Amino acid sequence: ERKSVVYHLRELAKATVMAKFLVENRASLGEEWLSVADTSAGPSAHREIPQLWNEQRATQIQVEDGRIVSSGEGLKSAGKMHGIYGGAELAVGQMQRVGVPVGRVPTAKVSMSRAPALSQRLIQARTGLAEMPLEVPGAAPGMPKGVDLNLDKFDLDQAAEVEAEAPVGSWGGEEFIGRAFWKNLSGAAFKDDDKAMLRDLFNPSMCDRREDCELFVPPDATLEHVLKLRSLLQEEAAVREQRKEHFLSAAFAPDSASALFPSWKPSATVAGSQAGQLHARPELVAEAGRLLKRAAAGFDKFTEDGARFRIYQLGSLEVRTIQEQGSEEVVGAVFSSAGAKAPSSTEQGGWSTVAKTDKIVKAVLYVEQDVEASVSDEAPAKHFFALLETDHDDAVAVEMLRDGSFAWVESPADLEARKAQAKVIRAAECSMGYTVQELRARVGEAEAAASGDGRRYAEALLLLVLPAREKAWAALAPSELSLAGKLGVSGAEGWDNREADVFGEAWASLSQEQRRAAEALGFTEASWCPSTSKAVQAPALPASAWAKSWAELSSSQRVAAVALELPSQDSWEAKGAWQAMRREAAGVWEKTWSELSEKERAAAAVLEIGGAEAWDGACWAPKGAWERRWAQLSQDECKAAEELRISKAAAWDAAFGDREKKGRGLEGVWSKSWADLDQRERSAAKALGICGAGAWDQSNAKSSVQKKVAQLTEAEQEAMMAEWVKQTYGIGA
Repeated sequence: ERKSVVYHLRELAKATVMAKFLVENRASLGEEWLSVADTSAGPSAHREIPQLWNEQRATQIQVEDGRIVSSGEGLKSAGKMHGIYGGAELAVGQMQRVGVPVGRVPTAKVSMSRAPALSQRLIQARTGLAEMPLEVPGAAPGMPKGVDLNLDKFDLDQAAEVEAEAPVGSWGGEEFIGRAFWKNLSGAAFKDDDKAMLRDLFNPSMCDRREDCELFVPPDATLEHVLKLRSLLQEEAAVREQRKEHFLSAAFAPDSASALFPSWKPSATVAGSQAGQLHARPELVAEAGRLLKRAAAGFDKFTEDGARFRIYQLGSLEVRTIQEQGSEEVVGAVFSSAGAKAPSSTEQGGWSTVAKTDKIVKAVLYVEQDVEASVSDEAPAKHFFALLETDHDDAVAVEMLRDGSFAWVESPADLEARKAQAKVIRAAECSMGYTVQELRARVGEAEAAASGDGRRYAEALLLLVLPAREKAWAALAPSELSLAGKLGVSGAEGWDNREADVFGEAWASLSQEQRRAAEALGFTEASWCPSTSKAVQAPALPASAWAKSWAELSSSQRVAAVALELPSQDSWEAKGAWQAMRREAAGVWEKTWSELSEKERAAAAVLEIGGAEAWDGACWAPKGAWERRWAQLSQDECKAAEELRISKAAAWDAAFGDREKKGRGLEGVWSKSWADLDQRERSAAKALGICGAGAWDQSNAKSSVQKKVAQLTEAEQEAMMAEWVKQTYGIGA
């Protein structure tokens, strides 16, 4: 009833049987029988024919260390062959039969029902699929490739009159012929149960009968035929439910679909490929829908009935949805690949699953979309929370809620869902050994510092667990300022840049009181590193000329400023101090000393920039982000670091944080020379206090060939060029 080509094949068979009956019974027909058919239109092109030949062979391969180590007898000869065969042969009278049976093949047998008229369905198709062993793929000579209706085997000599069955369907009559049927199907002409059955029967994803237009004939409305249709549709509904149940279970593996999804089955599978270790999270199903608004499905497939099955991977969460044809997408199941967590303290009636003596080992600052507070999808509101991880793999979520209250939730049940949709802003390892109980007693300090701002509260929580040595002077608590005073540090400059005299002392030379203060501030002998202050001084800054206004410059200094691309009072004073100029100016100010022309070097000397050490050294801006640890960076500096492919505290702190590291061990964009950076990357570097080729090309990051050349002195570059000319052209020896 669904496929037009099969429907008309059946009608052709019925007409053939009637013709055979008339011929064999020597029926006498009038001339009018010979003019019933309209022969003027000519034959119409067949849009589709029954499947002729479609074979699929499934095999299994074994992969070890990225190499295929076993594939049976090969992809073409291994495994079982499955075939779908079609076509039709009426085989009436002396018509030639198709092929000679070879082995056991899929066949479609047709039996006839005795009936007095064409209006009754005469043919009942009974199909059977049998295994067909083949040595090689493809069609063997003489192999049946279609359906043999075997109409020459029926004895139609005797006719018997049978009483017609009364119709039970509500679609009898001429008003249900042709296009009128589809119009009535959308209206109220059918009974509700008939309408539901017919809509399932003529599912647009599986049915092309609408293309019959005015030639469409509805199904037989007799009881026997309707019951058969309902039975088949019930079987289909049962299969659909089995598909849903399997898809929404942990046993479903996207790369190894079961027999319920035959069209999804790959031609080759990897040995051992199966579903991962997932556990269901039914409590997240209700809220999972909002996680999908901006997510893309990693698995997206359709079945023949138009149902769409999708899987979204959100961090450790796996969300599975089903969308029936003409319906909305519905979340059916949520799984997690992480280990099962205990319920939160709230769910346990106030009893905490986190021990008070557990130590805080890591603090992470997250930002997530606040869906309820968002005024539009284009400008979503943000919500911040801090996550404190313990040494027993547990967690505490701390945040300021929308109503201004503060929340402390141990082992939150929705932790995985929140982490999946949130973004990490900052993370820090906690080495001070604070326990959960100790930190809980200090949250009041963060509440006082929040001033009604959720981000400030989360950042304040983060600072509570950081050792003081990783904080900026402005972020130190009163008790920490007191300890810094005992150590011998009295201000921001001495602390933030480690320029206080005490930082030039060896750990062993500290007094007992200083050592106790240093340890309380998070310092150890290994992290003390006195070389970061006195042993390595800040780059010398040119003083007198750069402290003057444009009007105070001499005529020769103004000429020098013009040569260095500062041609007017506005450009000179807009840059202000030396460091502001190095950050903001481009062109000549981004070059290394060796790249400057003689004229530019002379101009620099007039402005009291005394050679390569002063010029290139000042490209490392004092008090820049490169001198500080990740936890001490501002939000803009963190964004600049992310632009240069550093997004985690561990990566930043390994490469920066004191004046010796200077990008130690970095790769990727950091291995390029300054000349190879795009404008966005240069701006990000300047925001971190790396203000030109003099700093970038001389950093301790891993170097490309271009960067290695840029790191050479002028004399070394000249020597290298001379050697290249000698080797290439044989001159200059």
